[in-house]
Amino acid sequence: MKEIAIVLFEGFPLMSMTTITEPLRVANRESSHTLFNWQLVTETGDPVCSSSGIPITPQQSYKSDYVPDVMLVLTSYYPEKSLT
Repeated sequence: MKEIAIVLFEGFPLMSMTTITEPLRVANRESSHTLFNWQLVTETGDPVCSSSGIPITPQQSYKSDYVPDVMLVLTSYYPEKSLT
C-alpha cells in the first residue's frame, strides 16, 4: 500500500484536492485490497481554507513523524503568501 500525504496550504484549490483523492478512492474500490492510503496534512496541523473559503481539517502536521511514500503539495494561487 502506498502512503500519500496531500499537503494543503491556505487558499489551495479544492478542485485540485478532489482530482487527487477521487482516482485514489476509485482505485481502492475497484481493487481487491487497499492500494492507497492518503492523509491531508498542513504545516501546523491546524485547519486551512480552500480558495473557495471551505475549511479543511487535516489529520496532522507534515512536520510530524509521518513519513509518506509520496508527498503532493497544494498551494494557493499566491504561494508567496505562505512563505515563512
